[in-house]
Amino acid sequence: MNPLRGALAHYGIELRETIGPDFGEVREIAYAEPSFGGISRAKWLTNHVRALAQARRLRKPGGQIIVLWPVLGFFDVLLLKAICGRGALIMHDPTPLVRAVGYGSGAKAVARLFGRGVTVIAHSKRALEEVTRTLPANRVGQVLHPIRFGAAVVGPERNARPRIAVLGQYKSERDSELLLELAKQMHDAVDLRIAGKGWPELPGWDVEARFLSEAEFTREIGDANVVLIPYRRFYQSGVAVRALENGVPVVGPRSSALADLLGDAKSLLAADSVESWVRAVRAALQMSAEDVAALRTEYRTRSRESWSDLIGQRR
Repeated sequence: MNPLRGALAHYGIELRETIGPDFGEVREIAYAEPSFGGISRAKWLTNHVRALAQARRLRKPGGQIIVLWPVLGFFDVLLLKAICGRGALIMHDPTPLVRAVGYGSGAKAVARLFGRGVTVIAHSKRALEEVTRTLPANRVGQVLHPIRFGAAVVGPERNARPRIAVLGQYKSERDSELLLELAKQMHDAVDLRIAGKGWPELPGWDVEARFLSEAEFTREIGDANVVLIPYRRFYQSGVAVRALENGVPVVGPRSSALADLLGDAKSLLAADSVESWVRAVRAALQMSAEDVAALRTEYRTRSRESWSDLIGQRR
């Protein structure tokens, strides 16, 4: 059940392709969020409740309802329990990077008291630890972010000036100081590109500060030789998964969820120093298309296995 038909359209495809081969028929109930569908938050909540009721009616014996995003934060644990009796909720950001409803102490207390029986899914070790502390009596499990299984679209050819890209909306957790230092050290050898809503101008970077459509986002990934994830704090990165899907290597912080994504490709994980980031970018630029394809194949195998282990209905 996808309550963010706009923002999570691709995630829904990724999940369907990840669990479909093992779990048989997968049906998606999707509806638009206010920012995408032009509706009020009250209407969105009404659609959410109706969709939960529809999902319960459609669920076959032994079937599983998976809610892809909590509309009301931890209150969604209670809603899923009350309307569907059981099910699974994906908690992407237990402590959101932006202000959101349903993550305060009251919502967490209600979920603890009345939400037992609902499985809560996290995509990273850090998110798993936070959800487990909040809901110690619930079944809580970590699965890897789903990834598409289609053929990878290979990024641009290696050339004299490869493109290093940062994609997605600006948030305060983005490490702008790191990006400025990287520009000082690398601008002579590479093109530096930022595309996403809300970004400030950064010397040395070509910044396109606006919302990107799905087609534009896909094109930006395809035009990049390396995608950077310059966050100080994050639980997961759909941008990193999208890059890997399209055959583009990813560089990000070592102490993050990217360690799960990149597996043995530790040269792509950077420590705190700018020099470490430069080394990681150079290592990514040296990777062949075959290297990235092998990395993607290994990750998607691990992702499927993690979902099968958690849901427990592998065929």
